[in-house]
Amino acid sequence: MRRTPEVIFIEDRALERGDRMLALLNQLSQERRHKGLEDDIPEAED
Repeated sequence: MRRTPEVIFIEDRALERGDRMLALLNQLSQERRHKGLEDDIPEAED
């Protein structure tokens, strides 16, 4: 008699989390543009 391995399926929600993160970043960008704060972001120093 042979043993069959147990198969377990796990839902991958990475795309949903990524979409949510992009939406939040876009919202933040729009709010900054609306408030005129984009020019206040300091430049990275080398």
